[in-house]
Amino acid sequence: MSTTTARFVMRIPEGWTKYDLTGGQLAATAAQETAGVDDPQLRAGLEDGYRQAEELLRAYVRDGALAASGLIEMYEDGLLMAFVTVFATRLPQGYEDDVAALLRPDGARRAGPGRTAAAVDLPEAGAAVRVTATERVPLPDGHAVDMLTVNTFVAIPDAPGEHLVVSCATPNLAHAEALTGLFDAVTATFRFV
Repeated sequence: MSTTTARFVMRIPEGWTKYDLTGGQLAATAAQETAGVDDPQLRAGLEDGYRQAEELLRAYVRDGALAASGLIEMYEDGLLMAFVTVFATRLPQGYEDDVAALLRPDGARRAGPGRTAAAVDLPEAGAAVRVTATERVPLPDGHAVDMLTVNTFVAIPDAPGEHLVVSCATPNLAHAEALTGLFDAVTATFRFV
């Protein structure tokens, strides 16, 4: 958890829900979205999607989430889920060097197996480090799901070792390329205020 309070803004796609981190808004949205669905299978899919989102939201808040948004929508080929969360973090002593190492030409190897790392330039926030991976993410109910994760570490100005992490995730691995592009576009709007 970061000790610095950094103010930021980021544009979220139209149609996405900005989550109230208390969970109240998500529950109301879930009730509204599922109320008009007559097909039992579609309704069950939406209810399950919102249940998973509620569980992830609770875990994210425990881990220091400052803001969260997402999309849970039924499409012809199934349920589409995508989430963007911003966390504050203070890197452990010495880890700053590991983040800097990711920016060197051999940095992708340092990111770890199944991960890629790259330097990115956010138009209004400057240099950052992006780590992309497919990870098995445990859910609070004991299940786990494979998710594409795109985490962008943005250094907080004048706060050495402190970062905001724009963390994007989706279980829709079949659409990974398109969703990575969407996540990149959303993260590109991040800026400090």
